[in-house]
Amino acid sequence: MITRTDIAFLCGIFYAKPGCKKNEKKMVLHFLFKSEEPCTTPDNAPGECILLRECHSLREMIANKVDGATEFVRQSVCGYVDVDSLVCCVKKTNNKHLLANRKYCGYQHSDDYSHDTNSTAITEFPWLARLAFKWKRGFPPNIMYPCLGSLINNKYVLTSARCVSFQEIVLMEVRLGEYHIGNDTDCVLEDGIQECSDPVMDYTVNKTIIHPDYILDDSYRNDIALVRLNGEVQYSDYIRPICLPLPDTKFSNIGDAMTISGWDLEYAVGEEITIKKKILAELISNEDCGERLKSRDLKWYINITDTHLCTVSLENSDEDTCGGDYGGPVMVSHRLQWRQEGISLQPKVCGPHSIDVHTKVQKYLEWIEKNIEP
Repeated sequence: MITRTDIAFLCGIFYAKPGCKKNEKKMVLHFLFKSEEPCTTPDNAPGECILLRECHSLREMIANKVDGATEFVRQSVCGYVDVDSLVCCVKKTNNKHLLANRKYCGYQHSDDYSHDTNSTAITEFPWLARLAFKWKRGFPPNIMYPCLGSLINNKYVLTSARCVSFQEIVLMEVRLGEYHIGNDTDCVLEDGIQECSDPVMDYTVNKTIIHPDYILDDSYRNDIALVRLNGEVQYSDYIRPICLPLPDTKFSNIGDAMTISGWDLEYAVGEEITIKKKILAELISNEDCGERLKSRDLKWYINITDTHLCTVSLENSDEDTCGGDYGGPVMVSHRLQWRQEGISLQPKVCGPHSIDVHTKVQKYLEWIEKNIEP
């Protein structure tokens, strides 16, 4: 029983059933009250008493290895349904309004003179973010940029879960406004006119949020994460957010062109790529994708689900071109406004007509909205 305002309520029934040993009886408690009862979390926030597997906030604490997560979950237990724990789960509001304003997101100054080749203009794809890592052991001391992300508002970068799950290196900063990786400020000559960018901006990391159902293996399921930055990003022609698809946005059709951009698209032997590049790709069906990958014996890609999308590189991609930097955006343009359809996963095949699998962003909009904060 539970007591509220001096009134006792029946909430469960004990009954005995035979145990494993002779003459042993096992006591089982069946709770009769339904879940979603109001409750208060250990940190005094209003919540609902629900199954642990349905509480995204607590599962994310565990998945992201937050200090004290185990004890916090233990203190959050508010009941049981058979052997399943009920926990007091904080109520999360819909934060859709915190995503970038659609009157501003996805626009770039360079649409007037964009290129159809691998080259990019200095202001193309201003939402690209480079993720800076250091070795956890402190040696070697150099900073590495193995992953990309995309700026989705003035505080958050969207990337892959694997990019923030490395065992030996730790995410330190996020760099925005990059064009030539050797320069803080870039100048280019376009049609006889010189244009110089603003200096790059480096933001330290406040926290990372990994999807609770992500598993570090070769299945690439739920491979999505958010990076919250310290400070607010100031937008310019060289730094601005990309749009995310709306829940009712019609997804691209099979055969539609998509664009992937980054700095690691070419693997020429002995040559480091320093200027932002792009490749064009065509959306193919998941069924076609699975069959093509099976024929190439890429076993880690065979289990394609509706949370993935697949592309094949087009002719503007030379023989040394791969499918994109890990964690970077897969993009489409509609009426000169760009939106992100996918997140690049680790490319395995290079060259024209290479096939690549990406996380489908539209399947994770609710998760993104629930996990961004003001």
